[in-house]
Amino acid sequence: MKKYLPILIFFLGLKISPATAQSDLSPRLLYIGLGASYPKGFVATGGSYNKNGWGGTLSINPMWSSASNVPADYHDGGFTLINNLNDFTLLAAIRVLKEWSTKSKPLKFGIEAGPVLVHTSIPDNFQYVSGWHLFSSNYTFDKVKENSVGFSLRGKFELSFSDWGGLELGCNANSSKGKSYFGVDLILTFGAYQE
Repeated sequence: MKKYLPILIFFLGLKISPATAQSDLSPRLLYIGLGASYPKGFVATGGSYNKNGWGGTLSINPMWSSASNVPADYHDGGFTLINNLNDFTLLAAIRVLKEWSTKSKPLKFGIEAGPVLVHTSIPDNFQYVSGWHLFSSNYTFDKVKENSVGFSLRGKFELSFSDWGGLELGCNANSSKGKSYFGVDLILTFGAYQE
């Protein structure tokens, strides 16, 4: 529970802050963004919102992590060019967005919520292969794939540094089939603000 406390505080801060925020914004009819996410991944996003701060976003977030159930004596042969031994997760979310401005005009914050499609691909069913393995692994394995639909929640702070772009710092939580995925992302966004 302690590791999720900063995320909870972040979302509670966003929930309390709108009372002190201004109600009008410079709308963005369309913006796109690219950035990095933690744990190990990147994020591509696009969205739109009106002068009241209501809109929507679409985001795709692939993530890789070290495989969780690798045999202790596994080795990849030493000369493999691509390491295929990773747990892979792909999150694709469509969210409703509510954005708020602050007294400091370049700083905005928002909350996004909506459904998320979760695709996982995990190495499993390891089978030992005897012999000499200079260019190959000493194990074969299957990629166990699963798709599920869940719920996604994201809070963000956005700093506009020009009329066409900004930088977002976000914290997201995704839940699907009893599994939870938490992450932080930093995204550079492009898209003109309207007057």
